[in-house]
Amino acid sequence: GIAFGYVLNFMGGVENEIINGYVLPFFQFIGDLFIKLIKMIVVPLVFFCIIDAALSLGDIKKLRSIGVKTIIWFLATGGISATIGLILANIIKPGHGLQLGTAETAMEVKELPGIYQTLLDLIPSNPFQALTSGEMMQIIVFSLFLGFAIISIGKEAQPLCDIISLCSRTMFKVIDMIHPLRRIQFDDCSTCKIWRCHLRTGSEIHLN
Repeated sequence: GIAFGYVLNFMGGVENEIINGYVLPFFQFIGDLFIKLIKMIVVPLVFFCIIDAALSLGDIKKLRSIGVKTIIWFLATGGISATIGLILANIIKPGHGLQLGTAETAMEVKELPGIYQTLLDLIPSNPFQALTSGEMMQIIVFSLFLGFAIISIGKEAQPLCDIISLCSRTMFKVIDMIHPLRRIQFDDCSTCKIWRCHLRTGSEIHLN
C-alpha cells in the first residue's frame, strides 16, 4: 500500500485525472466499506455472544456473579481513570495562566454524575434504542438480564437457546467474511495516506 502510494504520486497523483477521478476514490471506498462492515457487526456480535456465554453457564448463581463482577469492574476502571486524571491535572495544571478572554465566560462545566446515576445509566430505558445507538454497557446489562430470564425458564427455553447459539455462530461467520477485507483496507489506507501526505507537502513547498 505504501509503495503503491508512492507509485501513484510518481505518476502524477492528484494532477492525474484517472488517478484522482477513479483510482483514489475506489481506494477510499474500500476503506470506508470495511469500517462500515465492522460497525455493522459489532452490536449484534456483542448482543448474541453475551447471551450465549451467559446461557453456557447454565446456572443463575454463576450468571449473577458475572453480572455483578462486570458492573464492579466497569465502575472500578472508571473510578481509577478519573482519579489518575484528577491527580495529573492537579500536578501538571494544564492551561494554567492561559488567557481565554471572552471564551472564558462561554465555558460551561458539567457536574459528574454520582454513583447512583451511573448505575441507573447502565440500565437501558429502551433496549432497542440502546442497540441502535451502540451503548455497549447497556447492551451488556440487557443481554445478561435476558440470559438470566432464559435460564430461569428451564428446559422449555432450550429451542431459544439453540437459536441464540446459532445466531452467535453466525456473527462469527460474518466476521470471517469481513476479515479478508482487512488487508485490502490497510493497503488502501496506506496508499491514501501517502498520497495525501505528498499532496500536503507539495502544497507547502509550492507556497514557500
